[in-house]
Amino acid sequence: MNIGISVDGNAVQISSDGRTVWVNDATGCCIGRLGPAGIDVHRTGPEQMTVGASQCLDCAHDVPKEKMWDYFVNSMFLNHNVYVPERHRPGWSW
Repeated sequence: MNIGISVDGNAVQISSDGRTVWVNDATGCCIGRLGPAGIDVHRTGPEQMTVGASQCLDCAHDVPKEKMWDYFVNSMFLNHNVYVPERHRPGWSW
């Protein structure tokens, strides 16, 4: 587990188990997940409740496995200003 700060100053929690990566916002809501089945980048919990929009900002389940890591890292940065360190990269994503 890694507790970090996004570029805009919000606390995030990044955890991984070698197969899946999870990124949670300060409220504990999952704002990012990368696993063999695909990529989910979601709105924060408060945004989902106040906006009333879909939770998905960038959910992709057809990206080739070898491109998933870069796609996920870029999407997390673009949507949440969060950098996901390389040490969380799943072994299957090479």
